[in-house]
Amino acid sequence: MAGVTTTSPTGNLTGAPRTDAPGPPAGTTAGVVLLGSTGSIGTQALDVVTHVNAVCSHGPQTAPPLRVLGLAAGGGHLDLLAEQAVTHGVPIVAVADGDPSARRRLAAALAGTAARLGLPNPVRTVLTGPDAATDLVAATGAGSDDVVL
Repeated sequence: MAGVTTTSPTGNLTGAPRTDAPGPPAGTTAGVVLLGSTGSIGTQALDVVTHVNAVCSHGPQTAPPLRVLGLAAGGGHLDLLAEQAVTHGVPIVAVADGDPSARRRLAAALAGTAARLGLPNPVRTVLTGPDAATDLVAATGAGSDDVVL
């Protein structure tokens, strides 16, 4: 983490890389479960994942350092949720909208997005209803090296 400014035990700022930074060992992948993915913070978080993975793909690592394990959204922007899921290869998505048509509308959006982008539809599980976000976190199997945001 070159260029990270840290504070030394004496309170002085240093340019030395942090050696105490948490996270998975180098060369491994950390998972990200993103709640509220279609909101402004969620879309920006996915932009960061894309950027980090692009930057790190030029280094010695063979696997991207961040992998999106699951996405959750309210249900008002299913086309955007579908695009996020297909683009990032997300296997599990959750929609808080409990309307039975939400699952059907999301399935249609996923199929259309995958066809438009020429990518496979990675979504294998769709969770719906008011507990969908909580169920998503459990279903992804997120561990101690993963991030729920």
